[in-house]
Amino acid sequence: MPVTNGQGHSPMTPDKQSGLSAMLALHMRVVANVFRKNAGWLRKEYLYIDTNAGSGANPEEGVPGSPLIFLDRVKSFGYPWTAHFIECEAANVHMLTGRLNGSRTPNVTVHHDSNVAVVPEILRTAPARSFGLVYMDPNGTPDWDLLSKVSREQPKLDILIRCPTRVLKRTRYQGAPSLVDAMEMVGKEAWLIREPIPGDRHDWTFLFGANYGFGAWGSERFYRTNSARGKEILEQLNYTKQEIEQLHQGLLFVKQAVRERSGGVCELCGTAEATEIHHVKGGYGDLDPQKRMHLCHSCHCKVEGVDE
Repeated sequence: MPVTNGQGHSPMTPDKQSGLSAMLALHMRVVANVFRKNAGWLRKEYLYIDTNAGSGANPEEGVPGSPLIFLDRVKSFGYPWTAHFIECEAANVHMLTGRLNGSRTPNVTVHHDSNVAVVPEILRTAPARSFGLVYMDPNGTPDWDLLSKVSREQPKLDILIRCPTRVLKRTRYQGAPSLVDAMEMVGKEAWLIREPIPGDRHDWTFLFGANYGFGAWGSERFYRTNSARGKEILEQLNYTKQEIEQLHQGLLFVKQAVRERSGGVCELCGTAEATEIHHVKGGYGDLDPQKRMHLCHSCHCKVEGVDE
């Protein structure tokens, strides 16, 4: 991937920015709905942190950068908001500041520093239980430890990550976490994953993590990781073809063991016929039968937080 002033770009960049714009719009609608339904006690201000802000533009690919996409989307939000754009390259900071000054954005702070230095301070000074989004789009591997810190210290902040999954496949043989392990480290309860665009040799994807349930968004290629399509995408991005074959063979034995354990009766309600197998949190790809439950359809929906 070509890099200019530390800012990566490729023919896949327009698709990335389109996905970011769509997700920001959706997320702001969700948060606005939360604000409307919780009058009085809830502090109604949206906090946005862009950990790899860049210069505000991608002239090589002819699309705006993530800060300008955010500013365009937040115009229709309707509630107070604060944004932090973090960038370590001086040239990018200079260009971004120039573009933002033209937009007159007093509630935006541009930080010329590393996200490792800035994000903890933002988390420390932000009001407790702030609602909003942290966006991480590095040229390489995301900083999973930093994202885990966000989840622990500000659990109401949702997380959007852009990552090259083929790079993650290579680095896990050097001791780095796999995609599934990294998601578990971050600590969000529910995830959306975006199907990579065909022809992307790095298999870049978006991951959206939150502590509440939400539906799939097939028109933008976002799927819940506990749905059939989401599991398929996650499997392809996390494992090699050989590992997928081995995993499927092992899961056949695991499922059989779970069915024998349940005796065909739902392991949650204890009365209905068990027809579906649910993997508990942290159980994806784990061949331990204790990480699975045999449930009826109604209980499975309740556990997953979806309508029947």
